Amino acid sequence: MINTSGYMHLQIQNYNAVSHSDITIPDDEKLNIIFNAVIEYYKADSDGVKSPSRRYIYVRPRQICMYYMRRVGGGVTLQIIGDYFGGYDHTSVIHSSQVVENIIEVDAVFRAEVAAIGRKIAASGVLCTKQVSKFRAKKHSLTT
Repeated sequence: MINTSGYMHLQIQNYNAVSHSDITIPDDEKLNIIFNAVIEYYKADSDGVKSPSRRYIYVRPRQICMYYMRRVGGGVTLQIIGDYFGGYDHTSVIHSSQVVENIIEVDAVFRAEVAAIGRKIAASGVLCTKQVSKFRAKKHSLTT
């Protein structure tokens, strides 16, 4: 964690243990790694998460997937992420990501869940160089 200008920035990075060079993973595989990490964490049905269902047990994992998928970088566009989930519009991907960011700001339990999933994704070798999540340093400490 890095404290910069009053914000805590959590960046997930993973380097090859031998050469410390970036690990190169194809974009479609990165999406699968993120999806599987979230599904495994929540023990959710993968078909349900990819369905248009609005049931909470599917919506929350889907939103977290989209949140992390937006941070993969490379050639992963909002449309590609939406298509991964069966044809969601790019605005749905943006909305899902914003919902996760907003809940992270106010819910310590949810923030810990998202961070745990992020660590699992990083351990899988997915390199996320963009900002993963931000916390107001004055509002949230690592102990909350």
